[in-house]
Amino acid sequence: MTLPETFDHRGLAVLTLSECLQRLRVTSLGRLAFVQSGGIVIVPVNYVLDGMTVMLRSTTGTKLQVAEDSRPVGFEIDGRDPESGPAWSVLVQGVAQVVDDPVAVRRCENLDLAPAPGDDPTACWIGIRPDEISGRQIPLYRFS
Repeated sequence: MTLPETFDHRGLAVLTLSECLQRLRVTSLGRLAFVQSGGIVIVPVNYVLDGMTVMLRSTTGTKLQVAEDSRPVGFEIDGRDPESGPAWSVLVQGVAQVVDDPVAVRRCENLDLAPAPGDDPTACWIGIRPDEISGRQIPLYRFS
């Protein structure tokens, strides 16, 4: 991966939308963040990117409730480039929604989503429609 050419006010490299999507396509584990009962909840989830929509599955519980209520969420991944060393982070901000249209569900079933341990085959599909996708990369000198 090449180093981005734009930097934010703190000197962190700003990833382009294309770079953010590329990173979202090559990983499968992220963190879903939302507000529940007045507190912030962050849970690990398996996911797959479908176009620009983050797709995951969930059974009865808080993640499904958040999607049923079409609530705002944050979704984050991070990593470190093994070749060049810099660390990076991608944040998707948007709305979680249950995918319940039969045609859309069949489409989702063909996505390459790795099952979570104990994954229930009756789990519902949840899509995070992005309002904003952003990313940062920490320059090499920060690690020396």
